[in-house]
This record gives sequence, C-alpha cells and structure tokens, in this order.
Amino acid sequence: MISRVTACGQKPSEVLFLGDGLSDLSAVDHPIVAVRGNCDMFFSAGVPEERVLELGGYRILMCHGHTLGVKYGLAQALAAAERADADILLYGHTHEKHAETFAAGKSYMGVKFEKTLHVFNPGSLADGYFGCLTLRDNGVLMSHGDLYDR
Repeated sequence: MISRVTACGQKPSEVLFLGDGLSDLSAVDHPIVAVRGNCDMFFSAGVPEERVLELGGYRILMCHGHTLGVKYGLAQALAAAERADADILLYGHTHEKHAETFAAGKSYMGVKFEKTLHVFNPGSLADGYFGCLTLRDNGVLMSHGDLYDR
C-alpha cells in the first residue's frame, strides 16, 4: 500500500492503522500510528483501542470500531467523535469502505454536530483496499485505493 501511494507521486507523511493485524506491522519500514482491533489481543502491548491525534490542523479520532458497535450502525462512534471534538472519525472493523461528511448544525442518529465531521472507513487491507486522507487548510479529501486495480 505504501509503495502504491508513493508510485503515484505522494509519499505518505503518516500511516494510520485501524487495527486487526498489528503483528504484521513489524515488516513495515515507515512510522505508523495504530489502534488495536478485536483480533489484536496478543500483539497489543501499549496500543490503545482508540486515540485522538492532531494532524494538519485537524483533530482525528481513530478507532477500530468494535467497542463502538460500528457493525450495527455509527451512532456510538459519531457520539464518541463529537465528545472528542473530532473533525475526522476513522474506523475499521466492518471491512466496508465508507466516506461521508456531516455538516455542522445537522443531526444524525441522535447526534447533533457542533462542527463538520468527516467519517471514513478505508475498507480492509486484507481485501486489498486502503484509504488516503489529504488534509488541507480548506478541507479534507477522503479517497479509497485498491491494491488489485478492480
């Protein structure tokens, strides 16, 4: 995935990993910020299930999503992002690609957004899917990539 993105003329400044496969990361020669997934029990020393980080002027809530019930809807994850004052919610667990933006002042699933929230699931790298976030002063671009060019 890193070499695919680099071949397109963009070397990722950060690699964010959303869980399930922490043991595979030792083979990666690039700094990685990770959260633990439900399948990472034996490889998770010191890796949190959720984390908030600041990148490019945006506040990002990273989670695998299993503790927030994302397979049954996004209500808990959206509420967690709102509590964390996040601009971006990144989650995995479902293996389903998803990109959506919720406008400030709108309500969805019982959550009223005080500010715009970008919600992104890159899909599953095990299935060949990955995601790219481009963070600019004037907005966030969320895109999906495919290792197999389907």
